Amino acid sequence: MAEQPTGTLAVILHADVASSTELVQRDERRAHERITNAFRRFSQIIQEYGGEAHEIRGDALVAEFARGSDAVCAAIAFQHEITENNKSLDDDITPEIRIGISLGEVVIADNTVTGAGVVLAQRVEQLAEPGGICITEALRESIPSRLPLDNENLGKHEFKGFEKSVRVYAVRMQPGCRTPSAGTATSPKTNADIPRSRRGSKYSPLSYRPGLAETVGVDRGADVGRKTGTAVTGEALYRDPAIHELNWKL
Repeated sequence: MAEQPTGTLAVILHADVASSTELVQRDERRAHERITNAFRRFSQIIQEYGGEAHEIRGDALVAEFARGSDAVCAAIAFQHEITENNKSLDDDITPEIRIGISLGEVVIADNTVTGAGVVLAQRVEQLAEPGGICITEALRESIPSRLPLDNENLGKHEFKGFEKSVRVYAVRMQPGCRTPSAGTATSPKTNADIPRSRRGSKYSPLSYRPGLAETVGVDRGADVGRKTGTAVTGEALYRDPAIHELNWKL
C-alpha cells in the first residue's frame, strides 16, 4: 500500500553537474565514473554535517538538513574539496557542481521527496555559477552572523510556479577563512529544525501552494512561529506542535 503523503518544512539542497552532457560527449565512461564519485563523496560530507542525501538521479542530488547553516557549510566544504580534486586531474573531464539551498515545504510519499521546497532549491541552483552555491533570502536569515560568509545579493527572481518573487544570494566563505568543521556550524533553531526522535506526526499533508515557501518565519524574526509551532506566512499556514518534526522515511 502506498504511504499516506505527509508534509513538512525542511532545508533542501539540490545539486547538479554543470554541462554534464559535454563531459559525457568527451568521455562517457570517465565522466560517469567521476560524477558518481563526486556525488558519493558529497553524500558523505552531507552526512558529516548532519544532513541526509535522499536521492541521486544521474547528474543531480537532493538532500535534506535540519539547519540552514549545516547545509551551507556542507556545500562549501564539498565545493572546496572537488575544486582541489579537479586541479589534480590531467584531462578536461572535470565535473563542476552547482548547488541551490532553500527553506520550504516538501511532501514525502512512496520514498519520494517532492513539493515546493525541492522545486525552489532546483530553481535557485540554476542561478549558481559552476562550482558555486546560491541560497534564498529565508535560508540566509536562518544562518548566524558569526559564520564568516560573503553573501552576494543577486536580486529578486520570478520562478515559474511561484506566486512571489524570491531574493537569491550567492554565498561563499570570506577570503582567508576556513569552512567550519562538522559539528561547529550549527545555527539557532528554525522552524525546519525538527528533532529526529519525534518523526511520525499525525498532522495532515500540506497543500502545495507555490509562493509560500519563502515567507515561512525563522527564529531571527518570527518569535510567534517558534513559540507556537506555527509557520508564519502573513497568515497561519498550519498550527500544530508537530511542525517541529521531519517525517523522512527513506
